[in-house]
Amino acid sequence: MDTLVGKSLQGGKYTLDEPLGQGGFGITFKATNHFLGQWVVIKTLSPDLRSDPQFPDLERKFQDEAQRLARYDHPNIVRVKDFFIENAVPFLVMDYVPGQTLEQVVFPNKPLPEALAIHYIRQIGAALEVVHQTGLLHRDVKPQNIILRQGTDQVVLIDFGIAREFSGHTQAHTNLVTVGYAPVEQYMFRARRTPATDVYGLAATLYALLTAQVPVASILRDRHPLPEPRSYNPQLSPAVNQAILRGMAIELDQRPASIADWLSLLPNPANSLPAIPPPIVGSSVSTAPTLAVNPLQPTQSPNAVPVAPPAPIPAPIPVNPGRVPASSTAATLAVNSPLPPLPPSNASIPVPAPVAPRSPAPVKRSGWGAAFLGLVVLASIALGAIGAVWYYSQQQENSSSTEETQPEPTEIETPEEPPSFEEPEPSPEAERSPEPSPSPEVSDSPSPQGNTTPESYEPAPPDIPQEPESPVNQPVPIPGIPPGSSEGSVNDRLENMPLEKESKQDETGRIDSYELPNRVTLSYTYDEATNTVVRSEVSFPRVTPIYVMQSTLVNMLALESNEAIEQGLADVHDERLGEYPFETSNFGGAIWRDGSRIYIAVWQPYREG
Repeated sequence: MDTLVGKSLQGGKYTLDEPLGQGGFGITFKATNHFLGQWVVIKTLSPDLRSDPQFPDLERKFQDEAQRLARYDHPNIVRVKDFFIENAVPFLVMDYVPGQTLEQVVFPNKPLPEALAIHYIRQIGAALEVVHQTGLLHRDVKPQNIILRQGTDQVVLIDFGIAREFSGHTQAHTNLVTVGYAPVEQYMFRARRTPATDVYGLAATLYALLTAQVPVASILRDRHPLPEPRSYNPQLSPAVNQAILRGMAIELDQRPASIADWLSLLPNPANSLPAIPPPIVGSSVSTAPTLAVNPLQPTQSPNAVPVAPPAPIPAPIPVNPGRVPASSTAATLAVNSPLPPLPPSNASIPVPAPVAPRSPAPVKRSGWGAAFLGLVVLASIALGAIGAVWYYSQQQENSSSTEETQPEPTEIETPEEPPSFEEPEPSPEAERSPEPSPSPEVSDSPSPQGNTTPESYEPAPPDIPQEPESPVNQPVPIPGIPPGSSEGSVNDRLENMPLEKESKQDETGRIDSYELPNRVTLSYTYDEATNTVVRSEVSFPRVTPIYVMQSTLVNMLALESNEAIEQGLADVHDERLGEYPFETSNFGGAIWRDGSRIYIAVWQPYREG
């Protein structure tokens, strides 16, 4: 990568200034257009691939990316400015978007407010809708591929390197995935392609923006359920929590069919950023954790923006799904579709606090009748006062044993039971389920609420166990490196991975072996003359999901896998075969089982296996 820095292109028109990143098969540079005096981004293929026999095919795919991007003139899609080939190397010139990626904005521990995250997601959703209208899928939606334009609240979608056409039928996929953001069908060689593939990536991106956590990889969720976003961020509204889970459903048919369908589950961004100072208290919802606020009548939401001018008598306020008040201290009510006002028979009418009865306005009377009426009124007041004193003394005696633990109300006193901080019914929102309900239901009888700070009375949902600190629960991608790769490209791929390395020498050459935390081992044999990989080998624990093995195998074969080879892997995995040898136009290989481990080896045809 560094060898290209400073390179002049197109007769001095461009200069490559600094690398911005590397992904898939391409390298991206920040560059200068000297003719126009402006910065641009230039993307090209990795120099390590130029000796690869598949380079012509990769070059064609790279040019396809340029043509795809050139179709779009959308504010949330990076624009193509030029494409040229120089010295048999293709270069793609794009707009330079100053700013950080959303990955840089959010990680490691800076989750976004709900309304702001949705504002970004809706922009990317609009971009994806345009892409889908042209019959393409992006297939790599993730925070790393979204740039927040500096000094604005506008985001731009980049990197269309693995975008492909879709038809809704079963087709071969290019097995390039990003762990955590790719749906399970992208790990399969053949799978249906629909916009629901990008729905998963967009929902997973929203998950990351709101929690600052990478979602559990889809291929691991058969053994490690996806924690709900609210388990990391209890302030999230139930509707957004549900929308994310629906968008990240494992089965493609269980997700919303289009980006528009999924976006309809989210609050309206135009009303999601109200200029209302915190703290703001959200309305009670049956699926939300109990909120801690000053004791209010049920369903009151004093700081929420009402749909209609408030009536003199506090009555339930109809839910406005377009309003999502921002708050750092309390959950917020949001729903995915407008709810009609509750009928009078079901309306929850707040019970006003008991107050001292007021005497009727004096009426001018004459004679003994007025005097007698006055005596009756005075006697009633006296009896009421005596009763109040007796009631108060009884209450004091009954509460003396618990006064240290019961919060003292400061605004409204009620003769009801002390606040309960448990849900009246099990909350479906707090359960880990791949089949979340379409929308939360509004509770007709929310729990009474205390006046303490949210930190005191907003515990994590009790039925969500803490995720163990397991390497498997924090997925490590398994690189599939094909023979012919240079030592430099191998080191680049493994540079940031938690590996233990061991090297040895035998008659075949130098062998570098690595062990990952999830007990996967990698082994690369190098040709000493060319310093390139001549044999690539991976071994997996038997419990590793087959989709992980399949994805690694496809990449070890430089995308030359076929259904017969993948069926052979399945037969070995399921113990129908002990070994499966195979051969492609460029590689030989074998898959075998040894005890509790499964091995995959790929080598160049002219070398012994």
